[in-house]
Amino acid sequence: MDWSDFELLRKLCNESLSVNWTSSPSKAMHLLPDNRLALSPSFIQHVHNLGNWSVGSVLVDVFPIMQGARTHTDRAHRLSSATQGA
Repeated sequence: MDWSDFELLRKLCNESLSVNWTSSPSKAMHLLPDNRLALSPSFIQHVHNLGNWSVGSVLVDVFPIMQGARTHTDRAHRLSSATQGA
């Protein structure tokens, strides 16, 4: 990889990286006894499974070295993200 493209790689990753959490956003957090918020055990388990992570297909299009990375269609990802926030 040409490291002069790192900023573009970072931008595309930041825009499309997903852990594909399908539960409601409120289930990703839980309240501790001292009233602090923490990541829920189920969310931690979910993000520790690399099979749940994906990147936008544009990342693989621009950086063929990423071939084999699990991708999601950008449209489907946006729809999924929008419904989770509802």
